[in-house]
Amino acid sequence: MGEATEKCPRCCDTANADDREVREAEAETESSSCCCRHKKRSEEEYKSLIHRLNRIEGQIRGIRGMVEKDIYCADILVQVAAVNSALNGFSKELLAQHVRTCVADDLRGRGFSVAVDDFGVDNANVSLFVQLEFDVLKMDRSLIWGIDATDRTMRVVSGLASLCDDLSIESVAEGIETEQQLEALKTTGCTRAQGYLIGRPSAIDEFERRFMA
Repeated sequence: MGEATEKCPRCCDTANADDREVREAEAETESSSCCCRHKKRSEEEYKSLIHRLNRIEGQIRGIRGMVEKDIYCADILVQVAAVNSALNGFSKELLAQHVRTCVADDLRGRGFSVAVDDFGVDNANVSLFVQLEFDVLKMDRSLIWGIDATDRTMRVVSGLASLCDDLSIESVAEGIETEQQLEALKTTGCTRAQGYLIGRPSAIDEFERRFMA
């Protein structure tokens, strides 16, 4: 017989499960995961996840009641779709928490920095300042174009650079291609620049010869 493995009481306790099917489902879930891996969540994270789960639990009970009352199938499916949407929302929030804390901390522990690339386009928007703890912000070139010509662009870049400075985040401007853009960028407080003016893409051996020799 193999050596018995002591189960963690925090994740393997099913004493409060009254329904045998619920206990079996919990046991199946536990067998597919490590019993001793835990994450210390903030009170805000915990409350947000539990709030979502409570709503989902109520929706599931509602669907069960509809089945017991022989409600029309299409009406039940509408509620099932709502539950699927709620579960998707829960998964997204949990994943965001995981990336924001576990993944980022693990990378930093291995000596890496966490950077947000192409900020200002697609999903790389201002909400990331709240959702993710990162070390470097790389502003997309679409935000930099015209920095040497328009006051509005200058203010936007300056505002982002100032926000990064307040949060101890390094700011990088992408797409710097002219001396005029570089000179304008220097007045914004942005800490680094990237673009063809600084250096074009090169092979590894050439890069090492130029910058690491």
